[in-house]
Amino acid sequence: MIDTYALLAARLCGFALGASAPEIPAQTDFDRLFSISRLHSVAPLVAYALEKLGVDCGAVAEKFSRETKKAVFRCAVREVAADEIRAALDENGIAYTFLKGSVLMKLYPEPHLRTMCDLDIRYDTSKAEAVDNIMLSLGYTKVEESGTGGLNKAYTRPPCVRIEMHGHLMDKDIPLYNGYFGNDFERTLPGEGCEKVFKDEDFFVFMLAHMAKHYFTGGTGIRSFTDIKAFLQSKPMLDLDYVERELKKIELDKFFLHMRKAADYMLDGAEPDELTSEIAEFIFDSNTYGKQQNMQTDAVKSRSSFVFGRLFPKLDFMSIRYPVLKKAPVLLPLFWIVRLVSSLFGGRWQNSDVDAAVRVDKVSLDARKIEGKPYITHITSEGDTKQ
Repeated sequence: MIDTYALLAARLCGFALGASAPEIPAQTDFDRLFSISRLHSVAPLVAYALEKLGVDCGAVAEKFSRETKKAVFRCAVREVAADEIRAALDENGIAYTFLKGSVLMKLYPEPHLRTMCDLDIRYDTSKAEAVDNIMLSLGYTKVEESGTGGLNKAYTRPPCVRIEMHGHLMDKDIPLYNGYFGNDFERTLPGEGCEKVFKDEDFFVFMLAHMAKHYFTGGTGIRSFTDIKAFLQSKPMLDLDYVERELKKIELDKFFLHMRKAADYMLDGAEPDELTSEIAEFIFDSNTYGKQQNMQTDAVKSRSSFVFGRLFPKLDFMSIRYPVLKKAPVLLPLFWIVRLVSSLFGGRWQNSDVDAAVRVDKVSLDARKIEGKPYITHITSEGDTKQ
């Protein structure tokens, strides 16, 4: 069943991006609306829409205001961080491409309205050690290495900056995407300094491929659809024929059609068919697990196998969070218990894999049976792949 408050949040996002104004029911539970908006990382966008409509949210207005102020602060801090990293990479002659939210935020009415957890940057993997040194010199702490060959690196710096340096646009876990996007800045053009940039059409293809990876594994939320709307609306000259031809090469042309219909329904109020409704229901529920990035679901055939995979992840995934397992894999069952207990009692229940396992239902699995699901391999800790 469609969550009416998730749908209202999506419609308000659509209005913020130029769609017609939705009807706000007289007895709206604004606290519920706020909670769902925050879970989908669109609270500032919803707040912006409510303000444009002149809606009185009562005491909940303060909650929306706090989220907006935090978004403004984080946006400003990340912009400073982006400028620092860009200058350092240029100075050291290291090629790079800014990805995802750092590009998309500029297409929203205000940059802070497109929230993001990380600042994502593709870098020249031949300079991996130099990148490490640069990030450490800028005051960052490396907190994770993942992906093919451990070339995806995550760094953090107070108060709220997380940088993800990507060795590849798409790892070898999806061979079709990896082969298409390549490993050496294919499909980019020279920008200023050492920066490489996508032309609009290629950025959109990458955006959809990244969305599809999440959709077919852990799910994705409302924000992915506001990205589609913001991008298409701000790029009226986008060559959609080219986009469709390229999407066919990675078997995502029909996926795009499904997602565009879902966006038209969720954000613009278009009439949905049965499949579109199922997709929307899946999207609205994806706030619980849509941002988990390392789940492998190729073997998912039923709810029971999904639940098992969520509650008891494979060694390679667990080793990222618990490095001791790399040296003592025999301790894996013990750390399954540690992980479950920390999720239940350590304040990480919401959005956790445990929460996902409890909440998953048949519609969530069926919604991913649309055209375009990629073949996904399993990446070992050594960077090799296997089915």
